[in-house]
Amino acid sequence: MMDIRDFSFDIAHRREEAQAGGENEAWNCLSSFLSYRGVNYSRDLSSPLAGWDGCSRISPYLTWGCISLRACYQAALRRIMEIRAMRRECGGGKSMKKEGDKSGKEGRKRTAMNVRSTPIRPEEVTDFDATWLGSLNSFTTRLRWRSHFMQKLHDEPDMEKRNLARAYDGLREGDFKNEYFTAWKDGQTGFPMVDACMRALHKSGWINFRMRAMLVSFASYDLWLHWRPTSLYLARQFLDYEPGIHYPQFQMQSGTTGMNTFRVYSPTKQVQDHDPQVRNTF
Repeated sequence: MMDIRDFSFDIAHRREEAQAGGENEAWNCLSSFLSYRGVNYSRDLSSPLAGWDGCSRISPYLTWGCISLRACYQAALRRIMEIRAMRRECGGGKSMKKEGDKSGKEGRKRTAMNVRSTPIRPEEVTDFDATWLGSLNSFTTRLRWRSHFMQKLHDEPDMEKRNLARAYDGLREGDFKNEYFTAWKDGQTGFPMVDACMRALHKSGWINFRMRAMLVSFASYDLWLHWRPTSLYLARQFLDYEPGIHYPQFQMQSGTTGMNTFRVYSPTKQVQDHDPQVRNTF
């Protein structure tokens, strides 16, 4: 019987900042998120700075089967119950919430100066932080969305290769410019946030969702590139590539579903909102 050590793997192109693989790493990642990193998840997930640590980062482990979605969901529910029980035991209520702390939509309405640029430390977090429950509920919602989008591709497998709304066939194909595609792939478009995100992706295999959406939006609308070649390129870059999420989202962000509102992400606005001191951009 062959042993894994009998195989030769080329690791010359290993990404500098890629997450380590394996089940133990998966559980360590989930544990740190549920114990302290995820306290401001609802408001950190859109930022390329705060999201680096504030997002769960569990997606590569789900993709590669190192941990199951059920295990993540159940662990999050246990954490929610633990926090609620702790607050009840200590007589926690509204009076225990930090003044000004909010989660959900209100928490995401931050001014640019409130964007966190350094990782949160365990000693900065307690079970009484007001943002915990909202953040954990947002996390469990996104776990459910994962299954939702995977079901979309199962129901419409042609979505991987063709426009969901066939009325858009021929819209961009004839205008495809290889020089634009190359500049986008290489992070050389001249738009700082776009290029920084592509370079970060090359190094780590991961960027947060909003920045992924911006890359796709920029390619599809500003560069007028058809989504099929760009989707194949990013599929090879994402460490957490999951076809069931990748192609439905790609078509949504490219405006070819025929039912979703067009979503055009301004690279300039993303810098203003999420990197006001240009720490990530240059």
